Amino acid sequence: MQNTLWMTAASLGGRVISYGTFVLLARFFRAADVGVWAVLLTASLFSEVLSNLGLDKILIRDAARDPALGEALLPKVLAIKLGASVAVGAAACLCVHFGYPEIAENHSPAMILFFVSVPAIAVTRTMEAWHTAWERMHIPALAQILERVILICLLLAIWAARAGFGTFIAASAIAPIVRCLAALWPARAEFRLAMPRNSWPLFSESLILFSMEIITGVYQRFDLILISKLISLDAAGLYNAAYRVFESSTVIFAGYLLAIFPALARKARLAEFKNTFILGMAVVGAAGALGILFRNPVLELFGSRYLEAAPAFVVLMIALPMTYATSFMVNSLIAMGKTRDILCIALLVASTNGLFNLLLIPRYSLTGAALAFALSELVSIGIIAYILRGSRSRPKAGCA
Repeated sequence: MQNTLWMTAASLGGRVISYGTFVLLARFFRAADVGVWAVLLTASLFSEVLSNLGLDKILIRDAARDPALGEALLPKVLAIKLGASVAVGAAACLCVHFGYPEIAENHSPAMILFFVSVPAIAVTRTMEAWHTAWERMHIPALAQILERVILICLLLAIWAARAGFGTFIAASAIAPIVRCLAALWPARAEFRLAMPRNSWPLFSESLILFSMEIITGVYQRFDLILISKLISLDAAGLYNAAYRVFESSTVIFAGYLLAIFPALARKARLAEFKNTFILGMAVVGAAGALGILFRNPVLELFGSRYLEAAPAFVVLMIALPMTYATSFMVNSLIAMGKTRDILCIALLVASTNGLFNLLLIPRYSLTGAALAFALSELVSIGIIAYILRGSRSRPKAGCA
């Protein structure tokens, strides 16, 4: 319960601060600047997924089951992710530079500094996964809050100094670096880099989860990229505002799902969490209904123009309980060691989502993107429920 409270408080506090930051960003700068920020955040998300290589869940799962196994995995995970993050951060910067010449023309130096934080994010994710496995969840919780506070303070300071949007892009790299130090310092005695032999089992499973995370990342943000290209950066900024509110709403269940994952990894039985799952669906559904009811006041916080995204926002909030169900069931599959099943599901759902987006965005614009997301979540729930039905798998052996 204490760990759930820590993670829920961190998620809630972090989302509220992040939401406030985004509102101020939309107030202080142009909608086109918000679109630029959305593109950079999307590139950063892809970088995080690519450098993560699916290793966090493996580390949490195996360290929770067997502490000795976790201690053997930690140096491998750190070494792999650091190397990957340097390459991925550079590649992401180049992709934005050549894919969005209008961003490169105005913000090239700031953009380079923005992507410097990618290796720090990789180390942060690893150490927070390590603390989670040992159920020291107050450490990642406080580190997450610290990052959000620093970012909003930077935004306010830059606005007060009239330093401009480019300065904010460059300075924003400070926040994840500080979060990295906050997660790393309590475990500094455990932090070391090595590449021991017999790493293939780790590579093998991580490649599967890595592929799944790439596909999922594309699936979740392909709509924003498509809107920015087919419609405009301005429209991408509007949709991103609606999506950010939806994403912030996942705080209702994000902390709980993270807190129970070590226990789920040890038991690997979804049936033992059935009542909590049902209660969660009811709570999340009620939250979605409240979001729909107060959609106009919520979107007006960004500015009156953001009301154009209201229809898309309604669809996204309808999809909120679906996202909870999908997240819960995917965690169960990972705990059971059914990583190959997850990869197949991700491929099928991402393909379906891409098709829905291509069909619906040109016709229905922002609402089409939200509809594509909701339909894809329904497809995902149906497939995962079929796989989980009657499953009684015990945890498989971990990666050494």
